[in-house]
Amino acid sequence: MRERALPPMIDVKTIEQASSISRELHRLMDEAPAHAIKGARSIRGRGPAKVRTLVLQAAIFIDAGQAIKDRAALQDGIRILRRLVAKLPGESGLRYNLANGLFALATLQLSSSNYYVDTTEERREARALYHQVANENPGARLQGETLINLGNQLDHGHRWVEAYDCWARALEVDPANGVAALSIARMLQRRSRRFPEHPGFQHSVSNYYARLARRLAAEITQHAGPEAGAMAKALAVSGSSWRPRRRRLADEYARFVSRHRLALVGTIEGVDFRKRRWDTVHARKISEPFNSPMGVPPVFAMLNQLKADFCVARWLAYAATTDQPPTPNTALYMDTLDYAVYGIGPAMLTLAQRAALDVLDRVAVCANEYFRLGEKPTQVTFQDFWREHGGLGPWRTALRPLLNPGIIALAELASDLGNGGALGIKRRLRNAATHRFCILHDEGATGSRPSPGIDHHGYGEFGGETIATLQVARSAILYLLDAIAWAESHRPRGAPALQLEVVPHHHIRGEVPRPRVRAR
Repeated sequence: MRERALPPMIDVKTIEQASSISRELHRLMDEAPAHAIKGARSIRGRGPAKVRTLVLQAAIFIDAGQAIKDRAALQDGIRILRRLVAKLPGESGLRYNLANGLFALATLQLSSSNYYVDTTEERREARALYHQVANENPGARLQGETLINLGNQLDHGHRWVEAYDCWARALEVDPANGVAALSIARMLQRRSRRFPEHPGFQHSVSNYYARLARRLAAEITQHAGPEAGAMAKALAVSGSSWRPRRRRLADEYARFVSRHRLALVGTIEGVDFRKRRWDTVHARKISEPFNSPMGVPPVFAMLNQLKADFCVARWLAYAATTDQPPTPNTALYMDTLDYAVYGIGPAMLTLAQRAALDVLDRVAVCANEYFRLGEKPTQVTFQDFWREHGGLGPWRTALRPLLNPGIIALAELASDLGNGGALGIKRRLRNAATHRFCILHDEGATGSRPSPGIDHHGYGEFGGETIATLQVARSAILYLLDAIAWAESHRPRGAPALQLEVVPHHHIRGEVPRPRVRAR
């Protein structure tokens, strides 16, 4: 199309004028993104229209820049938004747009073989911004959109468990959010193809979300474009009639686990809570060299303990945050006149948070054992294990030839636990509860007298963070099992092997037998 010449510079002095120019630039962006960028560069805000004009410029630079892969335009949009965020820190929409710009800038390097290392900072900052916006806008449309984008970016880093949680939260905010349903369906169907041995309920769950996305195809087209709408209409759907029925759970603990998606299964919906043992994920096989020592591979013991530690932390959090019959307090406590709560309940909650995050270091120790990396277990930490420089540098040399989606997901998760990362607060809470004191309050969160040895938190706020930490620990266990399953499925075929049957522990102890798993 023929481009119209634009004036060298337009002074925008009123909101009405800014609105008119916005309509013109967005029309141009659909027809000729490069021309829209030129137009955005030709405007300058004055007086009451200054902020509005800067927001418009940033939006055009980012959206059009992403469309035509214009790095300079994306960087200009990000630069403008950083200035606006610093000036207006309470504006969630600005941080949301900044996160979109950072993620768009990172995707320009998607074809790079070193993508996850080269784009760490941009994607890590974007996730932190998305987390902020999603948590401070409950029930708003912006929350749903933010959760969709955060889920997309997490899934981009093979963090499918956390992506699933984001999309499920988006559906809780708006049950008619077709984009969230489409995202879940496509992700679960992709996993079913990658890991066909997963139990049948995963197919039933993915079918439910596929049916929902197909019903909402028109809404998906409206919000995400015709290509997304076509994806929804093309989703494969079987005859399964399963649908979520959480309210029918009679057991209160099962309701707690279901509500917060804390079961150790491939997907929370579809779990048969009538069974005695419903945390069913495990390593289906472990391969070792012929010269390995006799006995069951230690990885099985490690995985058992990881699951047990998680289940204990989960139960402690449940008992401390629900109206359970109180455990008798046999200790005498002196009141500190600051609405603090003392006793077994708050102690269980802080212990649950510590125990949940402690699972992560043992996930790294288990990976070190399985992949035979030779690190001293006493020197292995989750945050530093996968990449150099506290999880933000290049891949560890020994891990480079072993990279697979599970390892990448664990490394991405580790980067978010550092200072400035979206999950950094969980590590800080764990360190405070381990090395200092965490005092919880049912009103306020300040002590009678300040002390550097005490951190103060509201009981409800700390409970929410503990449940979120449990979700992180659950994700890490599932990513570890992904890493093992991927490595096992990509071993050379036809190699000679001896097979050792490993039976469930409770069968050996005289309970009802369960299917066997294999160690090769």
